[in-house]
Amino acid sequence: FSSNGTSFDPENGVRYGGGYSTQEVLLRQNDDKIVQIKGHVGALKLMSNQIDDELQRQNQFLDGLNNEFERTSSLLAGAMRKTSNLLSQSGGTNYLWYFVFFTIFIFIVLWYFSGSSS
Repeated sequence: FSSNGTSFDPENGVRYGGGYSTQEVLLRQNDDKIVQIKGHVGALKLMSNQIDDELQRQNQFLDGLNNEFERTSSLLAGAMRKTSNLLSQSGGTNYLWYFVFFTIFIFIVLWYFSGSSS
């Protein structure tokens, strides 16, 4: 308090007029701090809601991705099963070896021609 009965709060930059007791000044300061804290709590609540929304969105995306992988896996397993059945019904080991040798032959021819054109 100054000699003229006023007080100055340097932290808030507020001058309180004469006639206020120290207790009233402290109550006003507390009220100001409560308003600030409410603002911070509101901002934190908003951020936590945004984080929750983002996590739910990413969780839905991952669930969809998991379903796609399961579907692709079952399609691949079905294709492998059909290929296996086809090879076993047609004496397929010979056809499989023909396919492997033909593929290797094609790679060798492509490698030879790509090397000789340089």
